[in-house]
Amino acid sequence: SSSGSKEFLLPFDATTFAATGQPFYTGVAIANLDETTSNVVCTARDSGGSIINGAIAVPPLAPQGHWASYQFPNLTGSRGTIDCVSNTNIAATALRFIGTDAFSSLPVIPNPANFSSGPNPVLPHFASGGIWTTGFFVLNKGSSAAHFSIAFHDDNGNPIALPFSTGTANTLSGTVPAQGLAYYEASNPQTSSVIGGSGQITADPSIVVQALFRENSSGSTYYEAAVPSSSGSKEFLLPFDATTFAATGQPFYTGFAIANLDATMSNVVCTARDSGGSIIPSAIAVPPLAPQGHWANYLFPNLTGSRGTIDCVSNTN
Repeated sequence: SSSGSKEFLLPFDATTFAATGQPFYTGVAIANLDETTSNVVCTARDSGGSIINGAIAVPPLAPQGHWASYQFPNLTGSRGTIDCVSNTNIAATALRFIGTDAFSSLPVIPNPANFSSGPNPVLPHFASGGIWTTGFFVLNKGSSAAHFSIAFHDDNGNPIALPFSTGTANTLSGTVPAQGLAYYEASNPQTSSVIGGSGQITADPSIVVQALFRENSSGSTYYEAAVPSSSGSKEFLLPFDATTFAATGQPFYTGFAIANLDATMSNVVCTARDSGGSIIPSAIAVPPLAPQGHWANYLFPNLTGSRGTIDCVSNTN
């Protein structure tokens, strides 16, 4: 849900997925929150920051009106950014498709000129190796070139090297052109060894970093999840679903990852409640997290059969 803004920014990918030969599509949905007609102008730019002419045409949106599309032929073959400006408050969501077989969400950046991911932002999760690939979108919302660096840490907070096409590295860094985008992937399908952790971002103020991690569990089917960057907090809340999917008889699982942003040990206490608000005892146990440490899990047997909320409180960010 969103209270809207008069401008939003998001990354797009309209290249071809080498593993299957299928195209990537980026879809956008926009809702007009105001009582007057909305005129939305969207500008697409390639990775170098150059405008792609005639890429996206949004029709006028009636009060409380809505529009969505993913077919933008002029974007084909490019990666970059989409910047949409409106005379009314609009809310947006973005989707990323791998052909017609899989889709995931993309983070939308509201009010990009004023947006800040906060001090010392972190990507709270990555996974690479075996069936896992993590892609990193680095957006520059500014009018001049900007620098970024992402330092990767394992579960114990130690530096860990990720496998990029240019070689393994425990730090990813570079310069992004004005209003441009850079994209990097960490993947090594030749090994069964999987590495995971978090990424500490150091960057100029105009840089925003987002990630996607992708699973290939069957050889031909792919799944993705978006990972927005965050400056952290001492508490977070999320819904969970551990019921059974009636259409297939398979269980739903809710997984989550936590990164400790501070230089002291993190003690995290998570409380699960069912849909009526009653506590589910001993549902989730998070081990102490070392400075820059990381933890992730999706196996919580005491949640089975329930829907509800998970509320986690920590002594560190």
